[in-house]
Amino acid sequence: MTNSLGQVIRQQDLDPKNNQIILQTSDLSNGLYQIHFKTSFGTVTKKFVKTN
Repeated sequence: MTNSLGQVIRQQDLDPKNNQIILQTSDLSNGLYQIHFKTSFGTVTKKFVKTN
């Protein structure tokens, strides 16, 4: 996960047997973030906005 400045703020490996991940966002400041999923098929990036 990166913040709006492109800084990596969180990194986590996924279990290949599980199709989901739960990310805790309560400690994040309000703002724009990107989640990057790297697979053998390439990279997918999803953006989200954190608001309280």
